[in-house]
This record gives sequence, C-alpha cells and structure tokens, in this order.
Amino acid sequence: MAPPIDPATFTGSVRSRWVGWLAVVCLAVIPSLAITAAAGLVHDVPWGDHLTLFRDTGVLEGISAESLFRFHNEHLIVPTRLAVAADYAIWHGANLLPAIATLIFAVGIVAIEVVMFRRSLPGLPAVGLAFVAAVLAAVLLNGRLTWTLTFPILLQHVSANFFVVAALAGYAIAVAGRQEGRRRGWGLCLLAAAGAAVSSAAGVFALPAAAAATILLAILSAPFRRRPWRGPLAAVILVGVAVIGAYGLAYVASRPAEHVRTATNLAQAIRFTAYFPGGVWFRDGGWPIIHHAEPLVLHAVVLGFWAALGLVAADLWRRRESLGEFELFHVAVLAFVLGTAAAGGLFRGGMSPLEALNKKYAPTALLAWGSLASLGLRRAVPWLLGEGSAPAARQVAVAAALVAAILPGDVVEYRAWTVWKRELHQAAASYAAGDRSDSLIRRFFENVNMGRRLLAPIAADGGYCFARAEQLAAEARSVPAAVLTESGRLERVPDHTDYSLESINDQSFPLGKPPPRLARETPLTVAGWAIDREAGRPAAGVELVCGGRSYEVRYGLPRPDVAEYFKQPGLVDSGFRGILSAGTLPPGEHMLRLRLRLSDGEHFLETSGYPVIVE
Repeated sequence: MAPPIDPATFTGSVRSRWVGWLAVVCLAVIPSLAITAAAGLVHDVPWGDHLTLFRDTGVLEGISAESLFRFHNEHLIVPTRLAVAADYAIWHGANLLPAIATLIFAVGIVAIEVVMFRRSLPGLPAVGLAFVAAVLAAVLLNGRLTWTLTFPILLQHVSANFFVVAALAGYAIAVAGRQEGRRRGWGLCLLAAAGAAVSSAAGVFALPAAAAATILLAILSAPFRRRPWRGPLAAVILVGVAVIGAYGLAYVASRPAEHVRTATNLAQAIRFTAYFPGGVWFRDGGWPIIHHAEPLVLHAVVLGFWAALGLVAADLWRRRESLGEFELFHVAVLAFVLGTAAAGGLFRGGMSPLEALNKKYAPTALLAWGSLASLGLRRAVPWLLGEGSAPAARQVAVAAALVAAILPGDVVEYRAWTVWKRELHQAAASYAAGDRSDSLIRRFFENVNMGRRLLAPIAADGGYCFARAEQLAAEARSVPAAVLTESGRLERVPDHTDYSLESINDQSFPLGKPPPRLARETPLTVAGWAIDREAGRPAAGVELVCGGRSYEVRYGLPRPDVAEYFKQPGLVDSGFRGILSAGTLPPGEHMLRLRLRLSDGEHFLETSGYPVIVE
C-alpha cells in the first residue's frame, strides 16, 4: 500500500490555493452542464426498448415477482423495472424517477472513486481532494451519459456499474485494506455484488473481475502474496461461477432456442473488445438520430486508451513491492470493463468497429477511463498538488485541457438529442391526432408492427404523454409538415411519400423486416424511387449513405407507375438503382440511408436507417 503523504507536502500560498479552487470550478463545468442538459431532455414519451420494458414488467396489469425478474434483452434489470413501475404509479409515466435514479447512481460511482482515493492519501487537503473529485466527475459524469439519463431502459447500465464499483471497493478493503475495516468490506462486497447481478447481465462479472485482479497482483507483488488472499480468491471464484452459470441457464430457459444468441468468431470479438473501452467518446448511430464518428480521430483515441493502459501496467510493475487496496480496486475495475467487453464481443462482434460503440455502453466504458485517471492522479500527486505555485498552474492547465477535450463533444451530443426530443414530441402529437402510418410508428420503435402493438395499450390507458391527448392533437394540427434545420437537412422524412426503397438485393420492401445478410463477395444493390413531393418534380439526385460516407446512385430511371400514382407526369423519371461493389463494406452490421437532394439544390432529405449485415 502506498504510504500516507505528509500534509506539509501540500503547504502552498493562499494564492496557489485560490488558483487550485479555480481549476476545480473549471472542471465542475463539465458535469454541471451534463446534468443540466439531461434534465432538459427528460421527456414523457415512451419509445424504443422502453415500450417492451413497460409491457414485460406488466405495469398495467400489476407488477409481480415473475415480471420483475423476467429476462429482457439478455438482462435482469430489476432496479429499472421498479423505477419505471413506481414512476407510472406516482406520475403516470413522466420518466422522472428513472432519470433521478440514474443520476444518483452516476454520482454515487464518482463518490466511491473519491472515497477510495481519499483512503489512499489520508493527508490530502480539501483543495486537493476537490480537484481529484472534479477530474473524476468530468471523466465519469459528462455528456456521454445524456442518452442514459433520458432513456429509462438504460438505467440498468448505471445502476449495475454503481453496484459493481461498490462491490469491488468492498472487496479491495476486505482483502488489502486495514484490518478493522475488513468485515464491513466483505458486507459491502456481497450486498453490492447481488445488486449488480440483478441490475444487468454485465453485473455478474463483478466477482470474476475481483478474482482476476487478485491473481494479477499476486503474480506481480511478493508482499501482496503474503496477504491472506487465497481464501477470498477461492470464495469469489466459486460464487462468481455459480452466479454466471445460474444466469446463463435462466437466460437459455427463458426464451426459444432460435432467439438465444450464439457466439461470433474470435477476430470479431477481439475487435469489439479493443474498441469498447477506448471508443466511448464516439459512436456511430442511425436510429433514432443520425450520429457519425470521425474514423481517424476515433482510432487515435482508441490507441491512446491502450497506450495509457500500457503505461499504467508498467507503473504497477515498477511499484510491484508496494501494491495495496487502491491498486487492487482499480485493477479490478479495469478487469471488469475489459471482461465485459470480451463477453459482449463474443455475441455482438458482428457489428463494425463504429457500430460497436453503441450509446448504451458509455457508462461501463467510462469506468475504465475513470480508473486510468485515478491511478494517474495518484502517481501525479506531488506534481499536481505539491508545494508552491507551479502545481496550481498545472491544475489549471489540466482543467483547461479536459474541458477543451470533452465539452465540444457534449455540445454536439446535446444538440442532436434536442432535435430528437422535438421530433419525438411531434410524433407523439401526430399519434394522438390519429396518425398510425409506418413512418410515424418508426419514430417510436424500429419494428413497425410491434411498435403499433406496444403503443396501443399505453395510449388507451392514457399513460405517459397520452394523458394530454387532446393537447397533443391540437399541437399536431399546428405543426408544419417539415421544418428546416442546419446544413439543409429536413427533420422529418415521410417514408413512402417522398421515396421508397423497394429492394436491397433480393429482399423486397426491407422497411421493418429483419436485416438482409450478404456475403462479403456479393455486391450490394438498392433500387426504388424518390421525388421532391413539395415541388412536384423528381429529386435532384440520390445518394446512398453508410458509415459517414456517401455513394452515388444512378437516378432518373423511368418509373411511369410513380407518375401515375401521384397523378403528376413530371415524376416519370424518378427511379434509382445503385450498386456497391463487393468488398466495399467490411463484415458487420451497417446502417444504410438514402439522401434525397431536393430540386432547389440546397436542401435534402435523409431517410430512416436500413440495417444490412455483411458476413
């Protein structure tokens, strides 16, 4: 264990302490804005997996133990289901309770990290501890949680992570901490591990991560090997294996064999594992909003993560004779994140590297960055928090660098979700006014038929936004059909009125159907029609968009049936056909969109996403 630091080490001038507090204030901007943005994005419209969660929990029929512990998307998500049910009972579906609970869990993760840091440096003064807390809050609680805070189903990730971090902190205290606190450490470990297991599938990896960290530190450190670690190690391995085994058997038994996911190949799993923790600051999305990452920057940051992890590993090796509670805790957290990534890669590795960076994984991946930051801060304490004015200036520099690196992405994230919230509210208004079109239902749920079935009972019960059905219907009548946004994109794309993607290779009318699967050596062909409906003429052109790149599509093919349907002869040359050569798209799942350029040459429509799997 690292020795305590003499408080005299931190004696600085009053001016340097004030500069240190200035750095704390600068860093606090990041989590403060994230919390403010999330609060502004909370909504009362059910959508996505929230709908299936609501159905499976049986809120309208009365929640039961069976529905509470039923599997959902490979997860046991008891805290989320309780929050959704209680929110419906108290506020009839305002989504306030899930958002509040998520925020509490997220702040709790930061609090545990700060407590463990404080235990490793008992002599740290208030300004130093505040600086450490502000850095960890900026890394762990930023705009990448915006998605999580506004979507109840994803409470599972933050709640599971809170319990995992608490369990690993308790384990580290029990195994490597001071003698007087070990009994409390074991109690915290076992209770939190149970909470993690019922929060999310990832939560079952808490105890295996603790075991992996113990084995690693015992290999590295002779003094650590002399601690009574063998008994605790055997216990966590046995309990961890039992929990994972029970979880797996329950999952397999809960659903038909054809719906149980099978493992993918090793190369895909390794790729997923590599991008999962390092790429948390980026994502490539289509539904419900378009959000593309810059590949070069993404790759650079992923490499930077692994380089930082290598530096931490080298530092642990150099200090292998003095490893203790603090190091055991953070090595266990890193083992948890990487173990979660490896397990996820076995079943989700078919995604491309960018598509693997799904929004919902941000809370878990951020834990790895938090541990790297905490271990780095612990080693940099004399440089950052030592005597004199230079450390205070360094604190300001670190704060400025973090704000510059994190805040711009948070602003982009907030703007994107602000547009999404407005569109979702408009969709709810149209639904309340009687619109049941496929394009509208896809705003709530990707599978149109299932979305229609899931929305109906909630609307009939007057739950969530539908308690204001008359107000929403009045709003729908006053909303224009399309509203222009920046860059010329139109927010709303009326499927099958401005365009129709009629085929992707051999699959006809792919909207709402399972993704077509293509061999990599097979070209990808799309065909359909597109018009500028408002102008009453053909579109100026059509492009196929995938992974942030666009591909030209042959446009202007004769479609007399389209002209006859719309009773406008000028639309006869509105057909398109495009072919991507074999090998253009790498293996994995891709989201295809059409970009329809309008006849004014300035604006365009970008359609809903159509998933395609290249094998």
